[in-house]
Amino acid sequence: MVGGIVGRTKVLGIDPNQFSWPISSQDADLFERTIFNLLQLKLASIDGTVKVIKTRRSGDHGRDIEIQFTHSVTIGDQTVFPRRHRELGTIYIECKISQSNRLDEGFLSDASQHHHEEFDAYVLVTNSTLTPYAHYRAQLQWGNLEAKFILIDRARLRSWLFSSPQLSEPAHLFAPVLDENTSQDDVVVTHQSCVDLKNGVRDAQTYLVVRNYSHSPQRIALSLASDLSWASDVDLEAILEPGEDRAYRLEARATSLKRESEGIPALA
Repeated sequence: MVGGIVGRTKVLGIDPNQFSWPISSQDADLFERTIFNLLQLKLASIDGTVKVIKTRRSGDHGRDIEIQFTHSVTIGDQTVFPRRHRELGTIYIECKISQSNRLDEGFLSDASQHHHEEFDAYVLVTNSTLTPYAHYRAQLQWGNLEAKFILIDRARLRSWLFSSPQLSEPAHLFAPVLDENTSQDDVVVTHQSCVDLKNGVRDAQTYLVVRNYSHSPQRIALSLASDLSWASDVDLEAILEPGEDRAYRLEARATSLKRESEGIPALA
């Protein structure tokens, strides 16, 4: 998908994930059980309209937990509905811990295990974050399966987990290290770019993710600013629902030779 090397992730806005939350691989099972208990507490219903099911530890086919529901389910701030032709909806939950700021792309292999299955969303729950490139690929791969990709990243997980007093004891084991001045913007954009040279023509690709961390819909408008040496028709407008992320791949092509110091198009 990418010809050149994707560059460093840059952030527009105050990123709510700028705090430390390392979790040891030895606590992977405990982390998974905590997320399962959290989902049971917040979502499972007595009448059985929402069921939270833990999959077996080996051969889980790319999910640690399944949620089955008949009407709708809200994960974080995002609401998932069953497909129109089905009375029962299904959500796959995958729990991934990391001691790094960015989760590696290994979780993407889960999509290959979900072919020929009918489900409505794949939810990745992690104490880390994703690069814009990895998020774009995830959105594309599960989108090709007609399923929604939802990321519960470090900031969302902290808010979700520590808003449940009943889970205070196990959650304490995963206490994040917060800056006293921790703050965030309602909408945050992360992006990274690469330049590829093919047949003497330079193409620039920018992968960006727009994240709505607020509890209300947000209107976004994005454009790709460049000098006269680049051509691009990027002009994006959208409404992001509460807790929604959208990933984009923007392209621009060089229309004349440029010096290396002139760089590549920038977001505006």
